[in-house]
Amino acid sequence: MVDDLKTMLIKLRPEIDKKEEETKVMVVELEAQQKVAAEQEKVTAVEEAESQKMFNEVMAIKKECEEELAKAMPIYNDAVKALNTLNKADIVEMKMYTNPPPDVMLVLNAVCLL
Repeated sequence: MVDDLKTMLIKLRPEIDKKEEETKVMVVELEAQQKVAAEQEKVTAVEEAESQKMFNEVMAIKKECEEELAKAMPIYNDAVKALNTLNKADIVEMKMYTNPPPDVMLVLNAVCLL
């Protein structure tokens, strides 16, 4: 039985040696891939930090814009309500002035500018 095992070992020895060589090659390749992965990880970390910084800046600008919009919206809504109070008779009355008062001229000039 021992002799059979020895002969089997002798027959399998070239295959074992071949597998060992393949394993060594794979280990070398894996080490090289790990180095490349580590370098890419460093680059990615830098890019992530830059992206996070840019995201924070954008969020700050967004917050400022939302605050300004919150201030302007009530004024806008009041202006829309004021426009809704106008009717056709008001426009006809304005057209009838041959020489409008200065306050009316000021308002109409502002409307023309807008």
